[in-house]
Amino acid sequence: MVKFPSRNRVQQLVIFIGLFWAVGIAVFFAYIIGLAYAQGGEIMLNMTIFNEQTVEYWLMIGLVPVMTLALFYTIESLPE
Repeated sequence: MVKFPSRNRVQQLVIFIGLFWAVGIAVFFAYIIGLAYAQGGEIMLNMTIFNEQTVEYWLMIGLVPVMTLALFYTIESLPE
């Protein structure tokens, strides 16, 4: 019989992964905003140069629910 990890450990893992990705995305967007400011307020992001728009689409389809669930578990685990 398969023994699954306890619910608390799974929640902690989801919280870690979701918050890690959320911080990473926030840092990336802060970098993009700083880059735009340094270039005079205008930059051009072309997602089709390496044909990566499909990969990024599916990555976001997977990441957004994980980040949402992580935020829910994080808020649930905060002391009242």
